[in-house]
Amino acid sequence: MNFLACTSKFLESYRGHDCALSTIGYGLAMYSGLKAKKNDQYSKNFAKLSSQISNARVILRLLDDPSMLAYTLNYGLGKHEKNIVVRSLNIINNLASHVYYLCEHAAWLADNSILKADSRLYWLISLVAWLISLIASIICNSICLIKMLKELRLLVNKDQIKSKKDELISKRFRIIYLKLIEELSWTINAIHWLPPGILWSGKLSDFQSGFLGLLSSLCNLICKII
Repeated sequence: MNFLACTSKFLESYRGHDCALSTIGYGLAMYSGLKAKKNDQYSKNFAKLSSQISNARVILRLLDDPSMLAYTLNYGLGKHEKNIVVRSLNIINNLASHVYYLCEHAAWLADNSILKADSRLYWLISLVAWLISLIASIICNSICLIKMLKELRLLVNKDQIKSKKDELISKRFRIIYLKLIEELSWTINAIHWLPPGILWSGKLSDFQSGFLGLLSSLCNLICKII
């Protein structure tokens, strides 16, 4: 009963059901790619379901702007952050996220003939903005992880590891590792979705792309429940 209550509470939250939809959607995409050679029609049905879930998430993200704006205004120029590199990366991340949301909204409106424009351009700008945000976040989390590892080594050398174990090898430490796996997986996929001729764009199979999406979604899911 406690598990059911926790699951219900998680799914009632916006981040909770978005995370669940992402996991299910990319799981279906991966399974679709796996079945592509054995049963083409079966594979297409799963791909269609995955696409519908993806479209649902796009619609739900129409409501993300106020929370993103509030977060950006609260962070501001990051004066509380001592590391100027981390501060700059967080500002870039915030700005890129706004461009991502706005262009995705415009692309969705264009796809539905509300906005008279070529949606492909807006989808591309949105994708590039997301990629910039991911790279900034990866660098930022890598810096934080290196800093934590250095602190850990110092404590080991000073025989203080026992008193500080819960602080350093704990929730935040595991979350950074998971976030890096998540963001690296999304980055591989994001480059795959770029126009042909850029690195490995268009070279991943549906199974590989679905697997990376599922891995990212599971990492995000674990971060939210640990």
